[in-house]
Amino acid sequence: MRYLLILIIFIPYVAISQKISGRVIDATDGKSIPYVSIVDTKLQQGTYADSTGSFSFTTNEPKDISIHFSCVGYIAKTITSFDLTNSNIIQLVPAIEMLEEVKIKATKLSYRKKSLGYYKKIRGLYTYDYIPNTALRMAVFLQLQNPENSLLSSLNYRLVPKKSEKAISYRVRMRVMSNKNNLPYQDLIKEDLITDVDANQSYLEFDIERFGLEIPQNGFWIGLDVIGYKDRNNKFNVINTFEYGTVKGTISPSIGMEKGNPNESLQSAWGSKWFSWKDNFNTFMFGVNYLIPK
Repeated sequence: MRYLLILIIFIPYVAISQKISGRVIDATDGKSIPYVSIVDTKLQQGTYADSTGSFSFTTNEPKDISIHFSCVGYIAKTITSFDLTNSNIIQLVPAIEMLEEVKIKATKLSYRKKSLGYYKKIRGLYTYDYIPNTALRMAVFLQLQNPENSLLSSLNYRLVPKKSEKAISYRVRMRVMSNKNNLPYQDLIKEDLITDVDANQSYLEFDIERFGLEIPQNGFWIGLDVIGYKDRNNKFNVINTFEYGTVKGTISPSIGMEKGNPNESLQSAWGSKWFSWKDNFNTFMFGVNYLIPK
């Protein structure tokens, strides 16, 4: 009788990781571009460049990956991780197509200020709030009837103070976007609108009157991205979901919520498809102040 001896050799799997780093600069003047969004287009993981344009992340994807770089005011660029081994300097070209700004002519027109949106709707002390997952972009649709000669004055966000074990403040990017097919489309202000929000802050107002931006006839979207946070040691950290497992919980301010049309309040993760928040309280408490001719 013959016996067949089968040897099974177990080869341990070793995860091969890639550490990818570099710096993003302006292709025209060589200056660093801060807070550029950097995304693995396949896995939809990402991070941001810091204030000097530098970035660094580790991915467990062993193969060559496509990395998408984008920033307000610049033409987006996609390269491979192999390209970064040859040069770790990424150059972005300023966007040529600049949206025309409408200037306020105070000598000919006088204005009065009004508000639009959800940020003033407070139901007492216990506002319903939502802490979004790290790296979610949030946007709310607003439309004004007969907006002729009306100019955006400020962006307004209702926050809910929450104690965080990790963050003492958050760095956020605010956006004003055009409306196309009932979705956010193009940034209407070709400049990064960046500010810091304390963890115990309940309200954010950001002045944009200097841009003289006329309210679009078909409505517009205002958005908010969280790009980083300052930890308990007063050190600034960019959001980095490539290394998400090292972060416990989410790193985001708490957003006030209101009942509204779910299709007018959307979220997107690292520039992927927009989706609505399915809940009774489904609208982010975002809004604007605007100027209307007297």
